[in-house]
Amino acid sequence: MDLTQRIFVNLLFLVLLIPGALLLMDCDKGKTCERRDLARKPVFGWSPLPVDSLDTYFKDHFALRNRLSHWNAVLKYELFHSSAHPQLTQLGSDGWWFYTSREDGAYESRRQSKHLSKEEIASIATLLLDRKNQLQLQGIDYVAAVWPDKTSIYPEFQPWNLRVQTADGLSKATRVNQALSERATDWRILEVQDELRARSGHVQTYHKIDTHWNKVGAHCAYTQLMLWLGKKPLALGDFAPTDSVNRDGDLKALAGLCNHPNIQDWQPKLVDQLDQSSFFTQEQDRCLVVEQSNATDTETILVFRDSFTSALVPLIARHYSKAIFVWEGYHPKWVEKFQPNVILDAKVERYF
Repeated sequence: MDLTQRIFVNLLFLVLLIPGALLLMDCDKGKTCERRDLARKPVFGWSPLPVDSLDTYFKDHFALRNRLSHWNAVLKYELFHSSAHPQLTQLGSDGWWFYTSREDGAYESRRQSKHLSKEEIASIATLLLDRKNQLQLQGIDYVAAVWPDKTSIYPEFQPWNLRVQTADGLSKATRVNQALSERATDWRILEVQDELRARSGHVQTYHKIDTHWNKVGAHCAYTQLMLWLGKKPLALGDFAPTDSVNRDGDLKALAGLCNHPNIQDWQPKLVDQLDQSSFFTQEQDRCLVVEQSNATDTETILVFRDSFTSALVPLIARHYSKAIFVWEGYHPKWVEKFQPNVILDAKVERYF
């Protein structure tokens, strides 16, 4: 082996050694964009540790990992206008990012419901209608709502490969409503995609760098919900709207670009001018409970929710003396606990 080969081998060995050595010295690993729990450090004892646990821990914690990952993400974004993690999020046109995970229902949501049989749709309709009838016997109004994914409102901004996957057929909620229309009932699932699409033609209703709607989109859904419940919604003019810049979003983080200063988005804010001293908020048994001391409406609403409903919490609470928000799907135990007058069972499209 000549001198050049020896130098190359030694350098290669050094490069392979550096991450492990720095890990042992607990050197700065940089900020991570990942919104997940990293592998915990294995506890050494008398029993032999599985090789997989050591390998997983090293992959999550080796020194310079986060910096290298961020540099890779920036390089792909700046040079190729693409995502370093296309299995999680992809960049479309005009700065719009889209969620692509196959493990979280996003893929199936884009393909709509064309693979569901008529019998499967009928089964869902039966489940919801039976639940509504059972609650009605208890004097409880049941409302099921489906909030549209961003791909349903802004399909034209998707990258070409996602547009190919997107089906042109009806959504699952629409098909379930069609199945309900064939029965002796006028009860339907609340869908708000038509109103959101109409509003989106004039103003941005979803975040470009996040999976969720912005305050304008949330207000549009809230308006339809209150009309559905027979209540008078607050208009946008009842708030003090302000504009701001948003540099934080779950899709930006999934792309590994949470530290990138130039990726930003318009973020409208609706400032509530109501005296907040009349509201009392507390966390109770994994629930958010909002009570209004001077409410004119004495009803209680129980809301089964996901992250999309977060922006609706202060809006819904305005109309009830007590509003309970449970971050999970429908379960009778919460109905028995709180004895509400109204139940809202709301899910984003990909979880329905």
